[in-house]
Amino acid sequence: MAGQGTAALAMYPSRAAAEYAVQALESAGYRSTDISILCPQTSGTPATPSGTLGWLSGIGVLTIPGLGTFIAAGPIVEALARTGTLIGALIKVGVKESEAKRYEDEIKVGETLVSVHCDTAAWTTGAKTILERTGGRDIAAVEEPDGDRKAS
Repeated sequence: MAGQGTAALAMYPSRAAAEYAVQALESAGYRSTDISILCPQTSGTPATPSGTLGWLSGIGVLTIPGLGTFIAAGPIVEALARTGTLIGALIKVGVKESEAKRYEDEIKVGETLVSVHCDTAAWTTGAKTILERTGGRDIAAVEEPDGDRKAS
């Protein structure tokens, strides 16, 4: 059952759509330290994101070998640093390898990944509802292998 140690994930067609989801999660009380976002950095994307995404922890620009330059924030940044690959990072946060490959393919073509760590089954359900309501697709809840993560 989804609960402590669960992440809810969704894909968005654009950074603007993902920012709307981040705002909705923030308004619902989800912690900035628990929300991750990963999107390609396009020529029009500022090198140091601010505004809606600026409140997320660890936001920055990073290069993933073979994929390009991305804006990333939240717990996924640490997973990327540990593994060095997008698929490895997604697997580290609990996504099955076949699904991680699909997410990577979607990110390659310009889509944006939003994920949120949830402490309880109610938070997971609420996060999935918000992700769906804000236009997310491929919504999933995955059990995080690092299940000992505690609320801050």
